[in-house]
This record gives sequence, C-alpha cells and structure tokens, in this order.
Amino acid sequence: MIELIPYQSVNGLLLGDPVGQAKELFGDPVVERRDGYGELIEQYESLVLIFHRETLRLQECMVPYGVRTRIGGRDLDWSLSGLKALCKEDGDPLEYYGSVILLNIGIVLSGVEEGAESDRAVGLFSRDVWADLRPQMKPFLLD
Repeated sequence: MIELIPYQSVNGLLLGDPVGQAKELFGDPVVERRDGYGELIEQYESLVLIFHRETLRLQECMVPYGVRTRIGGRDLDWSLSGLKALCKEDGDPLEYYGSVILLNIGIVLSGVEEGAESDRAVGLFSRDVWADLRPQMKPFLLD
C-alpha cells in the first residue's frame, strides 16, 4: 500500500528528502533515468519518484492505476467517478496538458479524461512544483 500525505510525504519519505533516503526506504529502483528537463526519475514497481535535477531532493511522486493507495488517511477510489469526486472536493481543479492539478488538496491526477484505466495515476508534489505554471493552467470542467 502507498500512503500519500499531500504536500508532505509518501510512505514516510518526505518531500525534500535526498535520493539516498529513498533508496534506504525502497531499495534500488527498477529503472533510473533522467527526463528531458534533467530531473532524476526512479521507477519502482508501485510508484515513481521524481527528484530535482540539481539538488536530487524529492519533489514529486506518481502512483500508477490500481496500486492500493491512501491519500491523507483515506483509501483512493480509482474509478472515474472517484477521481472526479476529488476534483469536486478540491473546489478549484486546474488542467495543464492533460493533468488535473488539485492545489487545495495537494495532488495531481492523470488520465481523468482519457477514459482508459491504465492511463490513470495519482501524484504528490511539493508546493513550488506547479507555481511557475499556474498562469498557464485552465479550470478543469467537470461533466
């Protein structure tokens, strides 16, 4: 089970913790690579950790569809209606290139509109990750 505490941690690994701390908690990743922005991506079987390109400190985490996940102490409902309920709870869901950012809750959703369950994911991020992109975001309109 993956436990996400918005704006804070994933399974005890704090946002801002160094990559070495992640390896102590989760072991060696299945895949380790750099993305096009230079961020360090560590992929495990049930989550993906994203570290800042320079500081190598945790700034984001993504959990793929179907992984048993708790957000702030509540079980995640992976259904489309469950994900849209999170959007309503947030009260101000925003969209950026297919991702739905819930700044009030502190999570990001992927695959909410595509319809394919395998495209769905939920993520955790540090407060400053989306700050520069906020002006480019659009309101996410619920059906």
